[in-house]
Parts: sequence; structure tokens; C-alpha cells
Amino acid sequence: MRYMVHDADASGWTGLYARSPERVNNRTGPGSAAKPINTMPQNTLEAFRDHGRLRNSLEENVDAAFAHVKALADAGIELCAVTDELQTQGVGLFSESYHKANDTVRQKRDKILAEKGAGAAARGD
Repeated sequence: MRYMVHDADASGWTGLYARSPERVNNRTGPGSAAKPINTMPQNTLEAFRDHGRLRNSLEENVDAAFAHVKALADAGIELCAVTDELQTQGVGLFSESYHKANDTVRQKRDKILAEKGAGAAARGD
């Protein structure tokens, strides 16, 4: 079964994604002990529990969706180019955050190791 889940909280839309047991099995293997990682914020999960609902929204309003895509193309907006650019920007931002977090961890590790080394030198170890 495939379904779309949309989560809304006080800030508006916070997630829109497809879930498919087949897709999870393709990534983890059938019967695998590995579970998908849940990155949904707790307040989003609580909002969904409160008033969300699962439905096959990928199958809803398909003709209208195609009409919107055609209208974009007629207006000179290339959807593939837009999504490619958004993906490139998103990967770049993720990479930047990852490297910043990694540098912070490295600096803290180096500081702790330096302090341990200074303590060992003072003790004559």
C-alpha cells in the first residue's frame, strides 16, 4: 500500500512524503532487523495523531495535477529545471550543515584530548 502523509503544525506544512513497505524492504531487505529512521519532529507527530489522516492522496486529483504542470510549462516554467535546482540547493545546504556539525564535534574532541594530555603531562604520565 502506498500513501501520502502530510503533517501540519502551527508553522504550516512541515512534511510531505511517500511511504511504501516495498520501498522500505528494498532498502533494508525483507525480514531485516533494520528499521527506517524517523526524523519527524515530535510536535508534528502529535499534530498528526490529533487531526491527521492517512489516505491514498497520490491517486487524488491526478488530472488537475497534470493540468497544473501543463499550465506551468505554458507559462515558461520548466518543472524539471526547478526541481533540479531545488535538489542541488538542498544537497548543498545539507552538506554545509553536516560539515559545520562535524567541525564542531572535531573541535570539542580535540579540546578534550588536549586537556587530557595536559593533565597527564602535569602528573608525569
